[in-house]
Amino acid sequence: MIQAHVADYKKEAVGALARLMGEYPVVGIVNVENLPAPQLQVLRSKLRKDALIVMDKKRLIRLAVDSAKGSKSGFDALAAHLTGMPALLFTTQSPFRISSLIRSSKSRAPAKAGQVAPFDLVIPAGPTPFTPGPMISELGSLGLKTGVEGGKITIREASAIVRQGGVISQKAAEMLGKFGIEPMEIGLDLVAAYEDGIVYGRDVLAVDPAQYLAMLKTAALEALGLSMEIGYINKGNIEHMVGRAFTTAKNFAKKQSILSDADIEGQLAEAAARPAGAPEKSVSSEVVPAHSQSVSQSASRNDVPKTAKSSPSQGSSGLAAAERISNEFSEEIAAEKARRENIDTAAAGELLNKLKRKGTLRQ
Repeated sequence: MIQAHVADYKKEAVGALARLMGEYPVVGIVNVENLPAPQLQVLRSKLRKDALIVMDKKRLIRLAVDSAKGSKSGFDALAAHLTGMPALLFTTQSPFRISSLIRSSKSRAPAKAGQVAPFDLVIPAGPTPFTPGPMISELGSLGLKTGVEGGKITIREASAIVRQGGVISQKAAEMLGKFGIEPMEIGLDLVAAYEDGIVYGRDVLAVDPAQYLAMLKTAALEALGLSMEIGYINKGNIEHMVGRAFTTAKNFAKKQSILSDADIEGQLAEAAARPAGAPEKSVSSEVVPAHSQSVSQSASRNDVPKTAKSSPSQGSSGLAAAERISNEFSEEIAAEKARRENIDTAAAGELLNKLKRKGTLRQ
């Protein structure tokens, strides 16, 4: 069998690329197609501190990837991204940081015939600096509607002369240049990058950092809301859960006229501000005060019938608003009502100030 002779310089080139692939933790594929040599040299100079760019033939790069795949898990997937005119990028930086540096180093350039439109290339509507003449037919051949106003050609309606993904013709390239439209970007195109067994494609590397942070914030807020809704307690929501429970308990105690250290200051302040002999606020007729519940429990233990006539609130006390209280306890209820209505507001104010001075109340 006759074996093909491989030049020594090719073997050395593949070996050198394979060694670099083993030395650097991050290996990228960049496409330098349509990038003029002077601009490439400038970009390589800008990135010299952060990355090493090595150019070689596509076949030799593929052989180097195949040679290095044994020492790096998943490294062979990088070969699928060898498109256009590939070059290798070696760096110790994060692939996302390198991608950001490469994007920021790009500049605008006019379109050339044969290039692919990166987006719809639109000639805007409005007046132009061109005088009537052959220019009208040139614009018309590209599908543009024109007119003449004030001795100058006017584009009546904005129109795309090349759609995204379409090949730019010589006429379209010349017309874009006359309108000063530079749709192309000059710069390196980071196609893919390998790091720690993962090959990141262009779509992942191109994610804007600000957009990524916004996505993380949205995910964190949604996770927090979900965990609180289902009552799943963790270190991320415990403060919110305790705060919500405290507020709920405080509001419940206030509605039920239950004195607590969380609301005693407010209740004493209300009592101090109320004129002597003035009635308290009525509590909702559907709420049964805590002390009335204890009375009902006592009655149950003594086998007192629980069936009682429910009467609406006749007085101003919140206690009188309780429903379904047995007539057997009418005397106790009347006594408690009288005691509440005869609270000395001056005494309540004095107690409030005393508690404030002692620091008993919450600040």
